[in-house]
Amino acid sequence: MTEVFIASALTPERIAAPSTGAGFDPARLATVTEQLALACEVITAEGLRPCLHPHVGSWIETETETRAALDGIDPSLLSFGPDTGHLHWAGIDPAAIIRDYRDRVGAVHLKDVHSAVAQEARAAGADYRETTVGRHVWTEPGRGDIDLEAALHALPEAFSGWLVVEVDIPDQVTREESAERSGAWVRERLARSAESQEEKV
Repeated sequence: MTEVFIASALTPERIAAPSTGAGFDPARLATVTEQLALACEVITAEGLRPCLHPHVGSWIETETETRAALDGIDPSLLSFGPDTGHLHWAGIDPAAIIRDYRDRVGAVHLKDVHSAVAQEARAAGADYRETTVGRHVWTEPGRGDIDLEAALHALPEAFSGWLVVEVDIPDQVTREESAERSGAWVRERLARSAESQEEKV
């Protein structure tokens, strides 16, 4: 293993009102960023590459918080490990922020989201568990509303880090069906990529 995700812990305040940046506090963000930097020093000293993983329900949830952590910590200590689903749910354009920090991306979670579910849940005041488990905000890649192709194209052409399809909770299908659908999506992208490379040659 060479890359590891690093994230702020989930908090009751944000679990209760996910993706809204509940209880934002600049002083706390500064403290979280400072503590992340210290953790990254330890991780990098062990020969690993820590990648910031913004997560709905944590103190690094919104675009402001994500950029503050990335901009506040030296790139030699902290890389970027975006999750397209968590970014989108928090109102961040995954492709845009990946593009802005493309040279720091070490690993990516590819996750799709039902935008309407996220909006309805937010309007209803649903908490994290109700939104993810009860309402199925997550879905298999290609079944939701995220432009995953744009997110992939935002990566450097020579990107060699991890791309991990993550669904968390199968979207009203069995785990086997979820894995099959996710696998089919990956194979289709690999085939397209191979065809594109052949055309360039």
